[in-house]
Amino acid sequence: MGKFKFDGKYLKEGGRTIANVSGDRIRKGTGSSTSEYHLESKNYKSKHSYSLAQYGLTKEMINEELGELMKEFSFSTALEA
Repeated sequence: MGKFKFDGKYLKEGGRTIANVSGDRIRKGTGSSTSEYHLESKNYKSKHSYSLAQYGLTKEMINEELGELMKEFSFSTALEA
């Protein structure tokens, strides 16, 4: 993904205009690329996997420090090592 630039009227990625902005409105038909980026990021699944051990942590340490918070927000406390 390239760098985004906004010059006050156009949102660009590299040399490509992806949105034409007027005040707080995006002109219909010019922002479709923005919607595509949003969907891509929303559906992104990382191919990386990490373990607690890689960071010097254990299930017990996490549950001791964050257990109450995890329960409050309905996160499972059955962590994988």
